[in-house]
This record gives sequence, C-alpha cells and structure tokens, in this order.
Amino acid sequence: MEIPINFDSTTPAAPGPTGANVNVTWQQDSSGNLSGYVPTIAGPTGATGPAGATGATGATGPSGGGSSTAVAQHVWVAASNPVGYPSGTYVGLGFNPVDAGSMGTPSYYTTLKAPAAATDPLAWTLATSATASSYHQLGENVAGGGYGGCMPGNLGFFQAVAALGQTTNCRFWIGLNQSGPGVAWADTTLYGVYAAFRYSTNAGDVNFQCVTQDGSASGQTVVSSGVAADTAYHTFKITWAAGHFLFSIDGTQVADISTTVPANSTTGRMSALAHIDNLALTNNVNINLAYLMWTGTL
Repeated sequence: MEIPINFDSTTPAAPGPTGANVNVTWQQDSSGNLSGYVPTIAGPTGATGPAGATGATGATGPSGGGSSTAVAQHVWVAASNPVGYPSGTYVGLGFNPVDAGSMGTPSYYTTLKAPAAATDPLAWTLATSATASSYHQLGENVAGGGYGGCMPGNLGFFQAVAALGQTTNCRFWIGLNQSGPGVAWADTTLYGVYAAFRYSTNAGDVNFQCVTQDGSASGQTVVSSGVAADTAYHTFKITWAAGHFLFSIDGTQVADISTTVPANSTTGRMSALAHIDNLALTNNVNINLAYLMWTGTL
C-alpha cells in the first residue's frame, strides 16, 4: 500500500543545536525521486582558544630618502643672561660676529657695563665716537659668505635685550636684516631687506617703531609699537606667521605687519643686527646690549 507523503519544508525534523527545530528541505530529481535533508546550521561560537606564540621580529625597513634640516641658534651674549651662555661668547651654527663702525673696528663693546639696578642684566656697551656721522653696529657674518641667515618661513624667532643709553640725538635699530654690519642705516632708505625695531629722533619717533622692507621700490612699512622709548632694558622679539611679521616688546605683541615683508625665499634671508648712530652730530651715543640672537632652521 502506498503511503502518501504529507511532509513539506515546514515540517520539523529534529531539534537544532540551539534548541530550535530545524525544518526539512525537500528536493526532487528529474526522474521524480523525492528526497529530503536537514540543512546544516551554525552552532554556537566555541570558547576562545589559547593565544599563539609570539611571531619573530620583522626585518628592518629601508632608510628614508629625505634630507635632514640643521637647527640654527645664533647667539651673541654679554654674560649669563636668560639664554644662559657664558660671558662674552658667540655660539651657534655658523655664527661669526662682526663689530663694525665708521671709525674702523671699534672696541667699545669689550668692557662690560655693570647693572645699574638689581633687575638689570650685564651688558656690553656699543658706543659711537663724538665725530659727526659716527655709528656702531654688532651683527653677523654668516659662514659661507654673504649676510645670509634664514628665510622668514624658517625663522623660529629673533630676540634681543637692550637699553638705549639716551633718548636724544640718536638713531637705534635692532632686528633682522640682509645688509649685515658695515652698512650705515638711515630712517627710510635702509639698504635691502629687513624686519626690525627703530627709534630715531631724526624721524620724530617717540615710541619704538616696527618696520619691514622687502627690498622693492615700494618702500617700508612703519607701525608704532605704542611703547615709549626710554633708557630701560627691553626684550625685543620678532616672529614669522605665514606672511606676517609679529613684533613684541617685553612679552606683549605690539604690531602685526603683512605689507612690504621680505619674501619667504632665499632672497629674503636675514640675520641679526644692532645699530646706533649719532645722526651726523658731534655727540657720543650708545646702547647697552645684553644679548642678540635668532633661532630657526637652515
């Protein structure tokens, strides 16, 4: 007797591994033979096996092909000041100091100026003679020839601590420049490329001025710092910020200049310089310089 098959694919065949029933799947071949099977389903996840042994160390990778960049710290310092260098030393990568003046190579700065107050640093005095048009500078002759220094974009910062010896009949510059020592500075016709602080009674300055010049015929940009020139020591600082020179005095930003700024290229290379002159008068003027420095990459 033929027994009819009444199973279909919803008919439970057996309990599954997780407790649920597994349905039979039916199939029929081309001859009409009917068969069924219980599909395989995944069982529960087994327990985590023990950790494998540590693999061997891989081979060392190839050396990189990039070039290294020298970090420069060019410092002239009179004594043990905030930068912490020994008295009367020149330190840094390629720093060659040049002491220049209209009377040949003066030696005024070789005598330390004793602090006038407990808070004053030791300093060298850069003085002119009493001859008309006398000037005195301290700057850097960069190794390798020329007055190079670093491009604006590579500048970490320029910083100096200095005090005017007087506020009458004098012209004072301190900052970064391309001309180097030995070039007499004026108020507005200064040679070439620079970012510096100026105080000139000839220009009618009352405050320290922040000045940039890119070497073009467009002239210089002059912004007052708002800080009155006096004979106290001040910290003068200049930094670069993507097309801008930022000027600070005693830790406070006093100017942000983005016009007539030296190019961020080899044509904009600058190094540190301090300058004092007597405005073509027959008087002796001076500045007291504790340190003069710039940092950056070459």
